[in-house]
Amino acid sequence: MVILVCRTQQVPVAVTHDGLYLILLSGCFLLGLPMRSSALGSWFIVLSYLAGEAAIGSSRQIVLGNGLFLGCFTLMGSIGAYAYEHMLRRAYLNEQLLQAARDRAERESQGKTRFLATASHDLRQPLHAMTLFIRHLEEKVIEPETRKSVTRLAESTHLLQAMLNSLLDISRLSVGMVRPQLRHINLRGWLQRLLAGFEVSAGERDIELVLDCPPHCALYTDPMLLERLVRNYLNNALVHAGATQVRVVVSERDEQLRIAVVDNGCGLSRDEQARIFEEFTQLRNPARTLEKGVGLGLSICRQLQRLLEYPSGVESEPGQGSSFWVEVPKGEWQEEAQPAALSGSARLQGRVVLVENDLVNRQAMEVLLRHWGCEVESHEQGGRLLRGDRRDGEVDLLLADYHLEGGMTGLELIEAMRQEELYTGPAVLVTADTSDELARSAEAANVLLIYKPVLPARLRRLVQSLLQGQMASIT
Repeated sequence: MVILVCRTQQVPVAVTHDGLYLILLSGCFLLGLPMRSSALGSWFIVLSYLAGEAAIGSSRQIVLGNGLFLGCFTLMGSIGAYAYEHMLRRAYLNEQLLQAARDRAERESQGKTRFLATASHDLRQPLHAMTLFIRHLEEKVIEPETRKSVTRLAESTHLLQAMLNSLLDISRLSVGMVRPQLRHINLRGWLQRLLAGFEVSAGERDIELVLDCPPHCALYTDPMLLERLVRNYLNNALVHAGATQVRVVVSERDEQLRIAVVDNGCGLSRDEQARIFEEFTQLRNPARTLEKGVGLGLSICRQLQRLLEYPSGVESEPGQGSSFWVEVPKGEWQEEAQPAALSGSARLQGRVVLVENDLVNRQAMEVLLRHWGCEVESHEQGGRLLRGDRRDGEVDLLLADYHLEGGMTGLELIEAMRQEELYTGPAVLVTADTSDELARSAEAANVLLIYKPVLPARLRRLVQSLLQGQMASIT
């Protein structure tokens, strides 16, 4: 319209079609219109303009020339609009496909997480009962041959427990279910307690365990994850290295403390050093005997190193032993009270209330606690306890499973009993649920948490320490 008006008037500046060219070429992109709307609109503008040129009396030559130029620009703009819309459609389709793939991956990850949680809980329950019943048999059986069979059964159960823990650990780490919980710990005492758990295994193999650690040093780390890492290093050195001595050496590196597990065994070549961290890899177990595990220990170590983001490595030469090390940030050393020695043979004294919905596990716990000397009152669910419907007598300790019948968890039962002042003493959750959320909730509620299948010796130490009023670290 502006151009046509200028054609009918005398203006000092020549009016051209440049502005119209730009609109026809890029108007669809500037306005963000669909290709069909922008193309039809552009052709409508061109035809309207040419009709206006003819209406004001322009020559046929001018109308045809302007139509040629404007038609070419409109055609280019239409092609550009089509190409642009096609590109947007492909980008949108790709985005939708990626979103669908992401949603599917998340559903599969959630399904895997639910499977792991269910498998962890359901497999740990019978294994927990087996461990407790076997321990009861070990303490009752006297005849040598029968005792030897029970010992073999206990060893097989411990092997099964270790395999289950390894498989579940590597799966949980792979799907990101584990989150570090950092705090300050004193290192020397922590390592002494850790090494104490390997003394029997080292003695059976005639291996000397040595600790070289400064007396006053501390770490800022997740103690459970670091324990799993160092424990796997130690187990690898004891089982696979063929060593006569295994040392745990702690040295300072600027703001880090290096923990190294050093053995004088057969050593590793460069190629072997790269392969040992692969899943299900065992270099010197061609027969795949289960006594040497399933080949996941060092794979779990690699996952834990990535999760904690700690520098780590291995130094070894064939025939010259190996050194597996990890560097951990320093922490604040704190004075800690020395717990009184706990006798492993003394009879326990005290009343324990046990809440466990699984019949076999409840019977196993009850039999073992009574055998140790405790007076036990067991319940399938916590409703009777909240109603005050229980035997008279002071309760010294409350042991509860997490998943209970009746819609109330063990942690909720403990908190409700404390809130109603029905019980204010020490409480322990014995559960197969290994989620981080439960661990944080139990810590916030000041409730101790131990996982099924629990070693009977550890359970005894825990019960004995709580009955004696000690809140010692149970490792």
